[in-house]
Amino acid sequence: MWGLRPFYIRETEWYSFYRHGVFTAIRDAKNRGAERIALIGVRPDSQAKRTCMEFPAIMEDLLFAHRKKYAPFTEQGKENINWNSMCELRVNIDMLKTVLETHSKDGFTPLVISCSEHDRQQAEGIIQEHNKTASQRELAQTGTFWATKEDCYAKGLEYDSTPPKKVMWGMLIVVALLCGLWLVGMTWVVFRERSQMVSAGNAVQGETTEVCKSESEAPTVYKAEQMMLAFQKEIASLKLINAEAENIAAAKQRLEESQQQIAAEAERIAAEKQSLKESQLTAEQISAAKQSLEESQQIIAEQTVQLQACKDTAIHLEDLQSNFTAGNGLMQRFGACSEAICFVSRLWTGCHAVLQHLHLCAPDDHRSQPTQNWTQYLKLCRQIVLVLVLVFFGAAFICFALGFIWFILVKCAAFALGGILAA
Repeated sequence: MWGLRPFYIRETEWYSFYRHGVFTAIRDAKNRGAERIALIGVRPDSQAKRTCMEFPAIMEDLLFAHRKKYAPFTEQGKENINWNSMCELRVNIDMLKTVLETHSKDGFTPLVISCSEHDRQQAEGIIQEHNKTASQRELAQTGTFWATKEDCYAKGLEYDSTPPKKVMWGMLIVVALLCGLWLVGMTWVVFRERSQMVSAGNAVQGETTEVCKSESEAPTVYKAEQMMLAFQKEIASLKLINAEAENIAAAKQRLEESQQQIAAEAERIAAEKQSLKESQLTAEQISAAKQSLEESQQIIAEQTVQLQACKDTAIHLEDLQSNFTAGNGLMQRFGACSEAICFVSRLWTGCHAVLQHLHLCAPDDHRSQPTQNWTQYLKLCRQIVLVLVLVFFGAAFICFALGFIWFILVKCAAFALGGILAA
């Protein structure tokens, strides 16, 4: 039964034409001056599956057209019918007369858009009776638009093009037929090959049976001779195999002996090479040790001579250094004392002359005497002069610093006084 699964009304060929008719009826009612439109559907029996599904499908399409701003709600970018100006009702056939009278006044225009074949005649009678007396009662006329199986779009005309769904179903049927033919052909080919294989197997089996029968019928002596010949051939082949095996074993043994001899010879050669290397190395080491020993003895002798010379030189230098230091100190002290004595002896003329005679004082030179006296005085007054110079420069620096400070203070005071007077 269709009730076990949903029925998709939009998959039928006639629903699009039916929807277009309903939308056109709504536009026509608006053009004839309807302020409000009532869409009425006659509730069918549950067995009328198409009529049961067409009314809710129309309601969904109206909502979609309003949201997408399609006709009949919007035309040329302007609103033609307001969503709130429409209402939907679905009533039983015995309630249709009352519903039509109620929704035919106050600006309402009723449109009956869904009715089954079972209620068609009764619904048409109610609508005709209502329209006859509608003008006298100041009621709106009722419009009708429902789909029936007698409509042209339900069956189609002779010159209509084939709908796409029919073409699709035809192509599917053709493809199904071709697939069926292909399966039948493949089945026949497989069955034929199978029968040929079975017949070939039966023929081979028959030939094998015949050969076995012929062999069983041959004389017993002939069979014994054949068996003896075969046995002798087997024995000869076994002897040949044994001889070949012995030859191979002997060759392997000779090969192993040769390998052992080669290994022993290689070890002997390696030992000789090693001993030769060791002997060469020992001779070289002895000669190198002798040479290094001679060089070491020569170096020791040279270092001994140098060490002795260094010791003698150090002793001589120590003596010279001590004598030179002592003599130098004595000469410095003697020179200082002689200069002091000569300088003091100048106060007594006779004493100075005696010292000059003894060569303790230098002889007088009239041309250089004033210069020498002045130099002596300068040496004595050197410290005093240095102290005086330092005192002079220190006093000058202090005076310069005090003068600079005084100058700064005077200038600052002048600027401050000038500012006060200006103010």
